[in-house]
Amino acid sequence: MAGVEADICWKKAIFRPKKFVVMFKSLVLGFLIFISILACWSCKKKLSDRLTEGPWLGTIAFDSLDQVPFNFEVSRDSAGAYLITVINAGERIRVTETTFDGDTIEWRMPVFQSVIRAGYKSKGLMGWYYPKGTGNGGAFPFAAVENQTLRFPHLTQNAEADLTGRWKITENPGTPEEAILIGEFKQENNRLTGTILSPFGDYRFLEGVVSGSLMTLSGFDGCHAVVLTSRIDKDGTLTEGRFAGSSSWKSHWVAERNDTIQLPSQQSLVRIKPDSPKPFFSLKNIDGKMISLSDEKFANKVVVMQVSGTWCPNCMDEARLFSILYGEYKDRGLEVVSLFFETANFDESAARIKRFADHTNLNYTLLWAGKRGRQERDSLIFMVDGKMAFPTTIYLDRKGNARFVETGFSGPGTGKHYDETIADVKQKIELLLNEK
Repeated sequence: MAGVEADICWKKAIFRPKKFVVMFKSLVLGFLIFISILACWSCKKKLSDRLTEGPWLGTIAFDSLDQVPFNFEVSRDSAGAYLITVINAGERIRVTETTFDGDTIEWRMPVFQSVIRAGYKSKGLMGWYYPKGTGNGGAFPFAAVENQTLRFPHLTQNAEADLTGRWKITENPGTPEEAILIGEFKQENNRLTGTILSPFGDYRFLEGVVSGSLMTLSGFDGCHAVVLTSRIDKDGTLTEGRFAGSSSWKSHWVAERNDTIQLPSQQSLVRIKPDSPKPFFSLKNIDGKMISLSDEKFANKVVVMQVSGTWCPNCMDEARLFSILYGEYKDRGLEVVSLFFETANFDESAARIKRFADHTNLNYTLLWAGKRGRQERDSLIFMVDGKMAFPTTIYLDRKGNARFVETGFSGPGTGKHYDETIADVKQKIELLLNEK
């Protein structure tokens, strides 16, 4: 579910116990009915004539067992152009890149490369979700119905438990992939929101329901589409948990309440190697100009180096924060440099980085670090020892020495943890800026 390898955000596992298939019969049945109804509608509408404004429920189907529902709203701007807003708990993702061709709509999610393309049929949409864009990789079935505000409309029983609180989650228990995570949930009636924290980042904004003895959460941000489900046991534990982020990226989990559980310290994950040479790079920016750490721009400055990727939601959250902090501290001598690990093709990578920057309002130095991979990363970030994830952040003092390193990022979906992250980052920057 959320262990992080060196060159991906989360690691992958597969779990398909037979009793779990029985447990989620209602989930599968609900989705199949949903698809069948849409498939029977034959009255097509040109989207240039009408796309119903208001609430919609979309669903991405990985397979017959795992689907990711998400809410979105359709509206128009002052010029009459359609706007789509994807909703995950307290997050609102505004989609402005929409095109129409007869009865077909295509929208591109902001920041990332993903695209949804669907045909309009009476009161619904049917089509495909392309996680890496229409020209890269596979696609998953997508369907949506209008005038629907419930995220899981087939799960409407009264909740048999209140899951509000902090949970110790054991992913893939008893296997070599076992990992400890933290779930933080808030329940109001049967509506459930929250997130899951790992040592390397968070699951961002999740929303779902508690229906009878079943809990389920989902999230869709244009990069990750995820769904988590479990049974609430009589003793209050969460059992038979499933996680899915694609047709193959799956895991199982259990959880128990634990108000005191903490994630491993950053020092236990990553550290600056003793007596390591000073960091150095000479890389292209998105305009093709070579930028080096030895350039005058960085002389006698505190420099924050980010190990990043346009394919990483936690990197997006971190980038948005550092864009704000750069504006706050640049006049005192702060520089921020983001090293993007993308593809081996510069032009393709530069286009992705520019898109990422435009949608996150980045105002600092952005460099292409080569293709995504552990070898490429380690050759540049040679001064760091330990389990690095994306993002990883290195703080250099005015003399160019690597002083601090952190891996992973707790974003705005984590509430108070995000506030603590901001305070910790600012403390490090202030300390280094105040050194002479």
